[in-house]
Amino acid sequence: MFFCRVTKYDPKNRDSNGIYLRDEWTFYAQIGTVVEGKVFTYAEYLTAENAYVAALILFMECNNLKYLQIVNLENNLKFKKDVYLSKEMVTLLKKIREVVSVNKTEVDLLTRLILREKLWCIFASKAMAVRFGWDYYMYIGSVNKCVKGIQKIEKKGLFVEECDSSYLDA
Repeated sequence: MFFCRVTKYDPKNRDSNGIYLRDEWTFYAQIGTVVEGKVFTYAEYLTAENAYVAALILFMECNNLKYLQIVNLENNLKFKKDVYLSKEMVTLLKKIREVVSVNKTEVDLLTRLILREKLWCIFASKAMAVRFGWDYYMYIGSVNKCVKGIQKIEKKGLFVEECDSSYLDA
């Protein structure tokens, strides 16, 4: 099994202990605030979010998966009104308690909701598992290394680093 960490953080900006040294945006609610001397925009956020969704879908495709199971769902239905939530996201948020298996379209929407801190879960199947950590860390375990997919992910500006399986054990 191949285990990796997918992030927006360039490993070159880590110290010898792995601590990230740059002061970048780390959560969705920072949209509209000043980060690194400039206003962090929704468009900038969306570029990163789209890359994370594409990364997860690329691993699904590499493993020939049409569905993933939801594990350990934590759904906060008391979310604040959010102008950037689509109607499809809100609908899925309201019904997600009933869903166990999700297709690629639902994985796309759920990944966005996870990154926006509206809910949290683990995606799993026999071929792969995906867990999200704080600050835009996504951990993937996959029976396939998905080399071509990783190349595409890195072209989208994300970084894929091999890691051990402990990040998926939680």
